[in-house]
Amino acid sequence: MLESSARGAKECAVFGVIAGTIFLLVQEAFARVMGFEPVTRMYANAVLGPNSMQLAGPAAVVFGSTLTHLTLCGAYGALYGFVNGRLSASMRTNFWAQAAIGTLCGIAFWLVNVQIFARLFYPSFLGTRQFVQVLFHVAFFGAPLAMLYAGTERRLERLRGTPTAA
Repeated sequence: MLESSARGAKECAVFGVIAGTIFLLVQEAFARVMGFEPVTRMYANAVLGPNSMQLAGPAAVVFGSTLTHLTLCGAYGALYGFVNGRLSASMRTNFWAQAAIGTLCGIAFWLVNVQIFARLFYPSFLGTRQFVQVLFHVAFFGAPLAMLYAGTERRLERLRGTPTAA
């Protein structure tokens, strides 16, 4: 069980970066369509402070904020894989179970990032519609992370010759 947790953490760190990229691209597109401040600028303000655009050029701000975001997503992904690695094979391979876990994961990450850390340190993040943010965390981070994980677990179980759950 510990072996599958360690393997899951390593794999899901990568899956977290992939899901984080999806999440960032969707949020950025939504912000631009709705006329909101670019998400990468909000992330940069969180990392570098409110004068981030004056401290570094736009390319450096986008690079730095994206790197910070993806590092955090990789860490959350690793945590997801570590926790899921302790579950039974039937839970790890079941897309519906993973969809539920991914939904809970997206909500938990929103609670931690926005409702705790943003309230304490980055109140400008609270200016967005929180219901939309919850949906984005679930649909564009938790769900892709869960599906990548479940798909990989299913392939591994097939290689082992073990039947998988739906």
